[in-house]
Amino acid sequence: MPAALGRLYQRPETTDPAACRGPDPLPADPVPPAGAVAAGGQ
Repeated sequence: MPAALGRLYQRPETTDPAACRGPDPLPADPVPPAGAVAAGGQ
């Protein structure tokens, strides 16, 4: 494995679970509900 690839996934050592989270969590349900009106008016 190239050393540069290891640096890409490098994380600081911590025991704090809050520090492991990314800055922008993904929404729980990114898919709109069935029957939602599309922006294009389809």
